Amino acid sequence: MLATTRDDRWSKLRRRSPTLPAVEALGREDQSTAREREPSRVETSADPRAVSGVAAVDPRSVPIPVRLNLFLCALVLVLAVALLWAASHATTGWATLFSAVAFSYVMLTDYALLHEATHASLHMDPRWNRFLGRMLGALFPVPFTMILTTHRGHHERNRTDAEMFDLYYARDSCFLKCVQWYGILTGFFWPFVPVGAVLASVFPRALRARMFRERNDTKHLLGDLQGELLRTIRLETAGIALFFVLLFALLDLRAGSVLLCYACFSLNWSTRQYIGHAFTKRDVVHGAWNLAHGRAMSAVLLHGEWDLNHHRHPEVPWIHIPRLACEPESRRGYVRQYWRQWLGPRLTEERSPRATPSLTPAHLQPIRSESKP
Repeated sequence: MLATTRDDRWSKLRRRSPTLPAVEALGREDQSTAREREPSRVETSADPRAVSGVAAVDPRSVPIPVRLNLFLCALVLVLAVALLWAASHATTGWATLFSAVAFSYVMLTDYALLHEATHASLHMDPRWNRFLGRMLGALFPVPFTMILTTHRGHHERNRTDAEMFDLYYARDSCFLKCVQWYGILTGFFWPFVPVGAVLASVFPRALRARMFRERNDTKHLLGDLQGELLRTIRLETAGIALFFVLLFALLDLRAGSVLLCYACFSLNWSTRQYIGHAFTKRDVVHGAWNLAHGRAMSAVLLHGEWDLNHHRHPEVPWIHIPRLACEPESRRGYVRQYWRQWLGPRLTEERSPRATPSLTPAHLQPIRSESKP
């Protein structure tokens, strides 16, 4: 009976999205056919990939590595808490700084796992996926419902005017664009996440203030947080506050040392946030890079440098992302691309693509199967 149900679900999904037989062949389609398709269809398609030369993936060929993910979640949580304790009880400034820098790299993996949870790819059971997402989010800290909502919005509005940080129009203020851009690169993006969570929880009306409503980059982002979502975010924020109260009480943490740890993480995380999208084509699906990084950092980021493959196939778990087909010209050196960002935002006359609905990962959840790490 179970097998029959799973096959029925797969048949329904297959009628909506064509698939290819093997992972190594994913993403390949006649490019001339893709170029001939009318742009208007891209704007109205329920799944933008259907008219972008990208074939859907058979979920059974890319199972979630549940056991490996559970191990990584436990490892990250233990290491992060241990490093907060080490930074708080270190006897020298150098030892505190070392713990803080190490903490910043552990937290990069925390975010990578949290990102998997937003795509329902951390665990095949939705309840476990949400629970783990909330645990990882508490350490970030960000309410899971908040990042789930805003990240799906990112996939819907990628490279539109709402997410155009690396470019500016002639009518825009170049000075303000530079302030925003270099603020991201120097670590000032991360603080807005926990601050935004507190505002959404305690002062939700502040999100509807004129200063937010009139900005392209905030009116959509914050506009998604309404109604029942705000109530859930409020509860999750309270849980995060309780989590840190317990950490400080049980481990005798020092506020200054903890702030140093998160300051290092803020810089390490924020400065990487737009590297996969900077100066790419203005396309919701294809507006990203596949970057070439060293094996060690690729492991820390859980292959997060393969951002183009991820945007083409957001439902594919991290462990399979490098195996997806991609064009050689889509790969760039990670370090070179990073320093390229420091040249600053560029003037553009290219029109914004229209936001399109993203593929809901939850649709694939019933037909997932566990794989061994």
